[in-house]
Amino acid sequence: MDVIKIEKMSSEGMKSVYKISVPAENVKNYLDAEAQLKGKNFKMPGFRPGHVPVSIIRNKFKDDIKKGALDKIISSACNDLLKTEKIEELAVRPVYELESEFDDNKELTFRLTVEVAPIFEIKPYDFEVSKAIPNVTQADIEEFRNNIMKNSPIYEESKADDVIQSLDKVTYKAVYSKSGEVDASKDINNSVIIPTECADDEKFLKSITTRKVGDTFDFAPDDQQEVVYKVSIEKIEKAIKDIKPEDYAVKTGFKDLKEWDDVIKRHIENSIKSQSYLYHKSQIIEALMKQYSFDLPQTVVDRETQVVLNQIKAEREESRKKGEKIDEKTDEELKEEYKDTIDKRVLLGYIFNKIARKENITATDDELNQSVLNEINQNPQLANQILDYYRKNPFLLTYKRAEITEHKVVDFLMSHAKSKDEPVTLKEINEKVQKLLEEDDNDESSD
Repeated sequence: MDVIKIEKMSSEGMKSVYKISVPAENVKNYLDAEAQLKGKNFKMPGFRPGHVPVSIIRNKFKDDIKKGALDKIISSACNDLLKTEKIEELAVRPVYELESEFDDNKELTFRLTVEVAPIFEIKPYDFEVSKAIPNVTQADIEEFRNNIMKNSPIYEESKADDVIQSLDKVTYKAVYSKSGEVDASKDINNSVIIPTECADDEKFLKSITTRKVGDTFDFAPDDQQEVVYKVSIEKIEKAIKDIKPEDYAVKTGFKDLKEWDDVIKRHIENSIKSQSYLYHKSQIIEALMKQYSFDLPQTVVDRETQVVLNQIKAEREESRKKGEKIDEKTDEELKEEYKDTIDKRVLLGYIFNKIARKENITATDDELNQSVLNEINQNPQLANQILDYYRKNPFLLTYKRAEITEHKVVDFLMSHAKSKDEPVTLKEINEKVQKLLEEDDNDESSD
């Protein structure tokens, strides 16, 4: 086959336009090869399978053959262009535009727009960072313990004449009827803890307060016309007051107070480690931004800009539905406002990706599945909706995989950078993270 001709037509920034010329003989050979592939298993009376003349195959599958051949020509031209121009990596998929008719015995010419990815070398991981080390004090453990005892008290059955009060655990049965007709399938057997204060719309909770075991009454929900529940109070349990921590520990399944405190300590340590990621990441980002500076592919920036704009518009639409006042801004105003933030995101994306490739850091399928499972565990009532959402939007899994990889790159850089240990309590790391979040908000609003 003759060699294709490549001619650079223009270049601006990281984007270049090339004119590609493919000799007529090449075009014919590609079309014939695609026809032979299409007719390999084609059956037709009078011919053995795979021996139907190419001319018949070309006529019968004309459009499919032309599409397949053109795809292969474009792919081959791209490969030749990368070799000829010594392009290491593309930023986005090349875009072509035909300049001539694609047919037999005709030279094919088309323009190929190519945008290259940034070329840069990974620099030594010799920056300095502070590494948050969990510092759990006995006071932290006792505060955590007291909150648990307050919010999750241990109950004991009430005395015969006790009435229902706040913080009591009440077991009740509600027999359903509509227009006087009973429907046992809609009966309710439930337990509820009476809050310290009942909101105005919590009429049911208000209606059972001050009642005793054995009391019965009718309750008609405002949102269910002609529906009445005959409610009976089955059991009242009172929270044990002034219980000692060691007794609480044993009653909730621990061997003793020390075992419970050890569990609390590990929980606080894990909370500190979880919160520390953002603190560590902010330091890594600050160090990387000092190390690197390079031009960015405009197409990639434009795509990221559109993602950000869509997010902002969705958030503003939700605020509008809630009746909240929002600043109406044009797309151009939003682009200008978030320009620095978007450029930073794209720049860091290239840096993180290159470090990940260099250090063979990847997000495994198991890690991806576990991430989705964690999301479901946090919202078990939405399990089917979450799975269906990812099924309909598979590209979101690509973003999730990128997030996991980024997390692993941050951990890798923390382990290889020069670091000094910084003992922090849960309160201290929460304050650091809150400050970082506020600074991010301020940076975006002032861009």
